[in-house]
Amino acid sequence: MLKVLGKKTAAANAPQSRRPAAAALAASAAALLALGPAAPAAFAASAPPAPFEIGPPYPNVTNAPKVARDACKAWQTLKWKSGQTGEWLVVPKGGGPLAGQEIYTGGKFGNQEGQLPKGGNYHEYDVPYEPYKDGTVWKHYGKKDGRGALRLVRDINNKRVWYTANHYRDYREIQKGC
Repeated sequence: MLKVLGKKTAAANAPQSRRPAAAALAASAAALLALGPAAPAAFAASAPPAPFEIGPPYPNVTNAPKVARDACKAWQTLKWKSGQTGEWLVVPKGGGPLAGQEIYTGGKFGNQEGQLPKGGNYHEYDVPYEPYKDGTVWKHYGKKDGRGALRLVRDINNKRVWYTANHYRDYREIQKGC
């Protein structure tokens, strides 16, 4: 048990259900005290998370990453099927490199962060690839694998499509061909 100036910490006095959280708080306080005057500099060195943003658009699907091009072809073949909730679909023949593969439509996309234009009726569509740990090879994600982080988001009213390679942190519009 950690003692500070001869008194028990909050962890020792907390009810049983709160002791792990109180112990973590006490450990953080002790670490801050140990840093002394260097504490503000140590915490300032950690960068805040990057802001959400819209990147420059891809003028045409041919300018987008191959994984996005493949997904565009698959979703076009599936006629951008989407409901209010998600479902797994099999890409039919003619769906490009993903033909015969499982692909997931996530349904309605809320745009809660407000990154995309206001007033859109957005739906999300998986781009069913992820890089292997070495970052050089891409593998297909299917129902048994779960879902990766890559998505297409489409406004079903005006047919505009955005690609996100990092699970909605930022977007790039694919202006034509998707």
